Amino acid sequence: MPALRCKALPPLLVLWSCVFVPGLRAQTPAGESAAERTDIGWQWIEQFAGSSSTEGQILALTSSAGYNFSSHVGLVAGIPVYFVHNPSSTAGTTSLAGTTSVNGIGDIFAGLRLSFANPAINYRMAVTGAAPSGDSSKGLSTGHTTYDWTNHFDRKFGRLTPFADLGLANSVPNTVFFQQFTSLGHLMHLETGTGFDLFGPLSVSASFYDIAPWGSQQVFSRLVTKGGLPAGAGSHGRVYEVSQQTSGGAGLTSDHGFNFGLDARISLFDIWAGFTHSVHFDLNVVSFGVGVNMRNLLHRAKGL
Repeated sequence: MPALRCKALPPLLVLWSCVFVPGLRAQTPAGESAAERTDIGWQWIEQFAGSSSTEGQILALTSSAGYNFSSHVGLVAGIPVYFVHNPSSTAGTTSLAGTTSVNGIGDIFAGLRLSFANPAINYRMAVTGAAPSGDSSKGLSTGHTTYDWTNHFDRKFGRLTPFADLGLANSVPNTVFFQQFTSLGHLMHLETGTGFDLFGPLSVSASFYDIAPWGSQQVFSRLVTKGGLPAGAGSHGRVYEVSQQTSGGAGLTSDHGFNFGLDARISLFDIWAGFTHSVHFDLNVVSFGVGVNMRNLLHRAKGL
């Protein structure tokens, strides 16, 4: 899911070159974004991103601050605010629960990022931990501490930039799209694909992703309230349409699919859009987002 994109951030991984915000981002690995350019010292990143499918819309405003000690090492901390809207029908099935909206903060996170450029291959690593500050009954948290360790590899060949992301976590990351649930349980996540520079600030990408959990898993729904009525039929493994909290085996969160993304780096802003097809959940999702380094924006306004 994002060169570890600015995937709107929570289990995850985002703004690589700046401070690393966990969140959602289009699948474009090539280069660094306008919001992420490596500046030594304090950073302030604002990111607004969202996903939309037949199951509803999820928007997130993620605010983060961090410090870059060098072009190789940086720290970050932040918190997302979610705005979730679920329609009266889910996957073509009339919802018994009707239209619902869920708003609230997610889990506060902190992370370390390392970045090393090399003629042979570029390597980036991010370790992110999150504390349970969100409401698990709304699907905005698991109620437990979560972690994500992601390793990113890429190499540029002219306009082409093949990449691979490989990580370990105990919650499904939002790096490809915002799920209608949060999860708790150990897993490995993989994304591999390539980016392609079109012209000017535009680039595109295509990738394949896989989430491979093991052991016991828990799912906390954003579609169903605690003790509430089902929001769908639960077909294609979508247990989060039936119950607010579900426990089971690896099949609960296992997933794979493919992504297509478009990214534009314009001035201080990074704008992206993407399409994801989840094979396991038989779900099509459109995602978008914009990120900006507020420190650089303020410096420009002051003429610094």
